[in-house]
Amino acid sequence: ISRVEVNPFKQTQFSVSGENYFKIWEFDMTAKTFEVNKDATKHYDCLQTENIVDHCWLSENNYMIAATSTNIIYIFLNSQLVKKFDFKYIPSELKAFKNLETENEDDSASRQQTDLTDPKSKADNYSISCLEPTSRGFAIGLKNIGALCIYEIGIYFDVIGNI
Repeated sequence: ISRVEVNPFKQTQFSVSGENYFKIWEFDMTAKTFEVNKDATKHYDCLQTENIVDHCWLSENNYMIAATSTNIIYIFLNSQLVKKFDFKYIPSELKAFKNLETENEDDSASRQQTDLTDPKSKADNYSISCLEPTSRGFAIGLKNIGALCIYEIGIYFDVIGNI
């Protein structure tokens, strides 16, 4: 288990995640029991085979966001999957480099561009390490490079922005 969160809309529910694990646990104060809520957990079945590095609830609405070790972001609204996307981080230096026209071929050797599609590069350089909710979206922290990406969830579940 790598993360435990309290559902802000139902304080007796705890979402618990880790490698190949995502469950909703329920605490019954009257019976003094703490057990997996199978009905609630079934809505998140797609996460059962994923290595979840972090997840969070957005307290302003009923969104739950989960991130995997392979940089897949899952967005749920009212326990229903509404968006799944492959997070790709391209540093602004590389964006600028891609737009440059090479004037001198000899100079190109001094500019080494990381192959962002290489899985090892992705894991070593910019894999997701944490998520944190914001008022209208979420923030992503990246390993090894000290980058923070902020996203807003739009009205049609589009993910807007990357600061």
